[in-house]
Amino acid sequence: MDLLLAILRHLPAASTKFSFLSMVYSNLHPIVALRVAVLYANDVKHILMQPEAINAFWSNVLYAQFVGRLEEVTVTPAEWTSLLSVLLPAASAIPIYLIKSTPLLPMSSASDISSPTTQSPLSFTDIGTSSPVKNEKTETSPSYNWRFIVKKTRQYVRQLAAAAVCVVSPPSAIAAAYGGGAIPSSQRHVLTIMSSHFHELIELAVRFDNSAMLMDLMSLSPAELQACVKHEWRYLMEKYHIGVIAIAAGSINVLKAISDVPDAAALLSAEQYERIDPNTGLSEDAGVADEAAPENQNTYTGTFLFVEHHRQYVGIERIVRLAFTQHVKPPIK
Repeated sequence: MDLLLAILRHLPAASTKFSFLSMVYSNLHPIVALRVAVLYANDVKHILMQPEAINAFWSNVLYAQFVGRLEEVTVTPAEWTSLLSVLLPAASAIPIYLIKSTPLLPMSSASDISSPTTQSPLSFTDIGTSSPVKNEKTETSPSYNWRFIVKKTRQYVRQLAAAAVCVVSPPSAIAAAYGGGAIPSSQRHVLTIMSSHFHELIELAVRFDNSAMLMDLMSLSPAELQACVKHEWRYLMEKYHIGVIAIAAGSINVLKAISDVPDAAALLSAEQYERIDPNTGLSEDAGVADEAAPENQNTYTGTFLFVEHHRQYVGIERIVRLAFTQHVKPPIK
């Protein structure tokens, strides 16, 4: 840390410092990296906007909490607010999912890490539904820093849920809920981006068969928008095809939960998913539609092409297993 600060003192311009930190940030030790982020909390948007730097920040947060060192980093509420207001919207769905589903992320000491046989493994469906470790260490209250991160993450996810409902609901329904006119196009663009972030969280919950997380996400909209949540369910079933994703992932608990939701159960038909080509991920009807289309037309027609998403999320299981390597056993395939 001292060497890094000495280098920064000899860099003439602020832009040069920001460029240097952006370049080296992902290679810093997690605790040092967190301290640097706090030191430049007001300038974080100039330093941590590259994907590798953003991913490094969230990996550092999870690591520091997991090894019980997050409290070594002194952060004021104002500094956390500056950091999280930029880095939560920029984060991938994975750290948000982990924080949201596991607010009591277990802490381990060096001795715990060196003797993993003392820990009791959990399945992925246990994450966020029960205490991962039953020793005395994990029964202590979470640290201040971790509580603040969890609180801000919950607030952000609520905003995502509200945005998702607003985007898919008829303008008249939103106007009736808020007593205003149509959503301006500029604001709709922002809401659409937030909606996509929310749907990434939904997809992770479905793929990991976390029905509790799925239902919690769908219940986070404010009271005035609860009557419009049915439109979000319809979108998820008809456009995002979470039923297909659940079947492809073998998410039995999620399928049962969906079947208990009247607005979604009516759209969940076993016949719709009877014949899905395992090589393409397309239903029989979609395959016929693709054959009828021109050969040079590269479009995603019909059913959601979940095979491509499955390939994309193969790495997620590895990341989650690394994050909980001492506490979670790999999912059964």
